Amino acid sequence: MRSKRSGCYMIFVIMALCLILTVPAAASSYTVVKGDCLWRITQRYVGTGVRWPELYELNRGQIRDPDLIYPDQVFEIPGGWETAAESPAQAEPDADAPPEEPEPAEEPEPEAVETSETQSEPAEPAEAEPEAAAEPAETAPEATEPAEPEADAAEDNTQEAQAAPTVSTLPDRPLVGTPVNYADKNNWALLPDEITKSADTLYLYTMAYVDTDDGAPQIAYIDNKSMREAALNDIDLNCGVFSESTNVYAPFYRQSNLAAIADLTGDELLEFQMQEQRTDVYAALDYYFSHYNDGRPFILAGHSQGSIMLKLVLREYMALHPEYYERMICAYVLGYSVTTGDISASPHLRFAEGADDTGVIVSWNTEGQNNGDSFCVLPGALAINPINWQRDDTYAFAADSLGSRIVNPDTGEVDDLVPGLADAQVNLERGVVICYNGNLPLTQPENPAFKGLFGSKSYHNGDYGFYYYNLRENVKTRTDAWFKTHAEGTAAP
Repeated sequence: MRSKRSGCYMIFVIMALCLILTVPAAASSYTVVKGDCLWRITQRYVGTGVRWPELYELNRGQIRDPDLIYPDQVFEIPGGWETAAESPAQAEPDADAPPEEPEPAEEPEPEAVETSETQSEPAEPAEAEPEAAAEPAETAPEATEPAEPEADAAEDNTQEAQAAPTVSTLPDRPLVGTPVNYADKNNWALLPDEITKSADTLYLYTMAYVDTDDGAPQIAYIDNKSMREAALNDIDLNCGVFSESTNVYAPFYRQSNLAAIADLTGDELLEFQMQEQRTDVYAALDYYFSHYNDGRPFILAGHSQGSIMLKLVLREYMALHPEYYERMICAYVLGYSVTTGDISASPHLRFAEGADDTGVIVSWNTEGQNNGDSFCVLPGALAINPINWQRDDTYAFAADSLGSRIVNPDTGEVDDLVPGLADAQVNLERGVVICYNGNLPLTQPENPAFKGLFGSKSYHNGDYGFYYYNLRENVKTRTDAWFKTHAEGTAAP
């Protein structure tokens, strides 16, 4: 009996030791002060903020939302973290850390504040649920959206035999796969024959790849015929908005299959876009700025999936390239929501307030009344009226529109300069533009698998076309305004 008890005791001791060794111990504790966020606390210990989820997981019991931490909370620090040699005040700022903001005059009440975006659809960075990898927000009462987590490397879909040009090196988030070779002009959907304007536009085409067959790639190959045809049709229909005032460039880029992303949450969608899609778009931008731009001011524009990619470009690529961003006239991010969370999470971004401000984002989704849930409309969405260029809900009559350019659903032909077709009013609660003309063609995917994806009264395909000539005029207005505010520039032709 004694032998059995001794054996049991030894087994118990061994098991206890194993548990102690396998559970990460807290190295120390940290008391939160004003201005802190999980990202900055992590940076003080390990030199980069990207490992903030480890700190969050260890302290989940007292962190209801990683965007909301409060002064005087005491957090355990994960075992194995080494404190930086510098004190927090002396530490080098992390390239990806959120910029310092002035402290609020009064201490915020420690009550939960919902983040400005929640994702109910495949869209983009959300707020109510922390985005799966971004940096967490400040201790201030208003939460900002977190950055995104390290992505698993996806299979390289590039079809290029030739070595591709080097693309931007991004801190903490490497690019996935091999970029498309944009030195090959066949990988550009549109290049100007000659440079005739003083400014450029780089356009990212709309959702162009849909394949519901079993085994269909989740991300299109760059030479996918159906994607290229749909991209060219979109460019032909919409890019005249920009060609009157700018030289227009449009790269082919590998797109997500709609069948692969239709059911994703917003956070999941943005994470999915961080694969070869992002690699190609960043490589196209690198090549454009190195070989085509020649120092000219530029416009960024897109629609639908192209606008999803533009949001990544604005948030990440332009933050890494302020020398380019300072020349941006405007970003037209149509057919996918830009939200209050997007703006608060990236202090270098500003949403348009009128018809002629520059260095800003213009965005809207066009809907009829009571559209319902939409793949493209996110909580906290921002919109501006494309007829009167106001942010409030002032109604703009169709008679005040300069004209539309749409595909006639009966003939399949393009009807150009259609007068008095579309009115516009910003729905402030939903963050969309409402068009009340019930006789216009609704946007419903042909494939029944995606019925209702954009809502029952969506005008997704009319985001450009309904307000085509107002947009074209606005491109010229903002381009001229940019040159007028830059002493070295001259008025755009």
